[in-house]
Amino acid sequence: MDKLEEITSDGVAVCQPGLRLGQLESEARKKGWELRMYPSTLVKASVGGFLAGGSGGIGSVAHGGLRDFDTVRAFEVVTMEKKPRVVLHEGPAVHEILHAWGTNGILTRIWFALTPAVEWMQLTAAFSTYEEAFQFAESIATGNTWTKRLATVFEWPIPSFFTPIKRLVRADKSLVLIMIAASQADALHAAAIAAGGEVTFTGAFDGPRTQPLLSDYTWNHTTLWAMKADPAYTYLQCGFSLTECREQFRKLRERYGQEILFHIEFMKNGDGVVIPGAIPLVRFSTEERLNDMIAFCRSIGVFVANPHVNYLEDGGRFRPDNIQLLAKQRYDPRGLLNPGKMISFRKQVVTK
Repeated sequence: MDKLEEITSDGVAVCQPGLRLGQLESEARKKGWELRMYPSTLVKASVGGFLAGGSGGIGSVAHGGLRDFDTVRAFEVVTMEKKPRVVLHEGPAVHEILHAWGTNGILTRIWFALTPAVEWMQLTAAFSTYEEAFQFAESIATGNTWTKRLATVFEWPIPSFFTPIKRLVRADKSLVLIMIAASQADALHAAAIAAGGEVTFTGAFDGPRTQPLLSDYTWNHTTLWAMKADPAYTYLQCGFSLTECREQFRKLRERYGQEILFHIEFMKNGDGVVIPGAIPLVRFSTEERLNDMIAFCRSIGVFVANPHVNYLEDGGRFRPDNIQLLAKQRYDPRGLLNPGKMISFRKQVVTK
C-alpha cells in the first residue's frame, strides 16, 4: 500500500498510506510541488503514519498543522464492522480519522494537499544568549516578508548533542536553524549578523537526501539526539503565548533551572498566527516531578500535549466535540482497532 497514484493539477497527492514522505517530496518537486509540512523523520515516515499520529513539522511555520487549512482533503477508510465498509471522508469529516492512531478505521487512500515548490536554502547562526537567538528567530518566523519553511531555536547545551554537525555549533551559544527561500538567503545572512549572530553555515536544500539535512536536528529528532547523549532526557510538547512567552520562559527557568531546556519550533496556529510552539527537553527525575512541570506549565498559560500517556484523551489531540469517539463507536463497535488507545470508548456488548 505504498503507491503514489497521482498528483492532481491543483496540487493534491492521491496516495496509499504506506508511501514514504521522502519519496512523495521528491516526486512532487519534479512536478513543481512540495509537501506543506513533514516530520523530522522525512525519509522513513509514511504518509499514513504521519496523518494517524503526527501533528505538524517542517513547513508548519508557513502552513500550520495537519488539522489546518484543508491540508488533508480526504481519506478512504475501511471499517472494522461485522460487514466492513469502505467509507470516503471529505472536508471536515476527515477529523473523525485524523490523528487518532488507527483507532477509527484502516486508511487505504489519502488525498494530501501540497504547495508550490520553492528553492530553499539552509542557514545556521550562533548567538551568545538564548534571548538573542529567540528574538532573531521570532523576527523571521513572524515577519510577513520572509518566505520560510523552518525556524528553530535551541538553547545551549542542546546544540552540543548534534555530533554530526558539530562544526556548525559554537560552544556555550544558542543555535538558530532556518530554511529560507534562496532568493532571500543573502538578506537573511545580513539580518543574522545585524542581530549579533555568527552565521556558521549556509547551504542549499536539494531534497530529502541533502547533506547536512538540518531538519534531522529539529522537531522530535532533537529529543532523539539528546537521549543519545544522555538517556535521562525526555521531552514535552508545548505551545507558548506569542505575547507572554518571555515571562513564561522566565517562570519556568526560575522554578526548574536546567531541568528544562528550551527548544522552540515556530508554527502557524489554526487562526493563521505564528506562535512559539516548543518541544522542550526535560531531564527526568521522577514521575511526580514531571507531572508537576506539566501542571505548572498549564497554570501559567503554556499549552501541553502530554506525550507520556498511551491514550488519546490526555495527549492533547482529542477533539472536545468527541468526533473521534463517535466515529469509533460507528466504525469499530467491538473495539478491535488499537484497543486501549481511547479510554473513553466502551465497546458494544455482543450477545449470542
